[in-house]
Amino acid sequence: MPEGLTASQRKSALKLQVEALSPYSHTGFQVVWSGNLAQVWFWDEARIASQRPPKKRVQTLPQTLLQPPLDEGIRLLQHLHGYEGQYWAQGQLHASQYWRVEPNRETWLAFQREAGVAAEAQQTDVPSPQQLEWLDQPYARVAQFELSGLAGKLPVLWYSAIAALLLLAIWHGVAYLKYRQANELLEARAEILREAASGVLETRNAALDALAQLEQLQALLQRPNTLQIMDDLLGILPQGIHIKSWKQLDSTLIVDFAGKRLLNTAKLIDSIQQLHYVTTVQAGDAKADELQLKIGLRL
Repeated sequence: MPEGLTASQRKSALKLQVEALSPYSHTGFQVVWSGNLAQVWFWDEARIASQRPPKKRVQTLPQTLLQPPLDEGIRLLQHLHGYEGQYWAQGQLHASQYWRVEPNRETWLAFQREAGVAAEAQQTDVPSPQQLEWLDQPYARVAQFELSGLAGKLPVLWYSAIAALLLLAIWHGVAYLKYRQANELLEARAEILREAASGVLETRNAALDALAQLEQLQALLQRPNTLQIMDDLLGILPQGIHIKSWKQLDSTLIVDFAGKRLLNTAKLIDSIQQLHYVTTVQAGDAKADELQLKIGLRL
């Protein structure tokens, strides 16, 4: 979050970010603050509420908050419904990723690279998953919120695809929120540059320098995010074709499509190549009524 925000402004800004990211019509989320850094977990509150005991007030907590934290290091945890990779630095959870099945060596290395782990500190082999003891209380103070009314803002097909891919009781948003935080900082910097440019119009060279910096920042802000890519792909797919699985490794997106109308694959590949942020499209492994595409992204 930008510096100088009051507690109320910080809370409102965070709610707007979660509202933009969440695919759910009724979203619950937990926040752990460390200065201006927010660690956020959010989930489908309607689904969780349907599983709570009737007439009992129960607090929803991410499993991560109920397991002992680390000061420094990388670890792989086995949860009730999958596996979680964690990268800790200076007592803070800097990156987290969830998998339904145990990650392989390639996936584990990709997680460490995306988390910003130094090359010499990366683990080349996948460690044995740890099953930690439960804590009596969360290891950090949390604030719980709920949002509603988001469903009308999302196309029906987009919402269905996101829900199918991310149908988890609790979905970690730590890494993605850090990306959103970086966007906020870039936007704040862009606003400062706009004000500087308006105040130095008499000095032509200084104004042109500020404008050049602003254009560079705007180019960074226009990079496609995961939800935009998903929305574009769903808009391209012929009727009867759906996305079966989705995985992104650095600038490569691996998508498995399924359906009984996967005959004209050349037309589908050509449509995907028309997206302005796509560099290459390669057909990968294929089975009956299935097609895998490896899509290169311009990031």
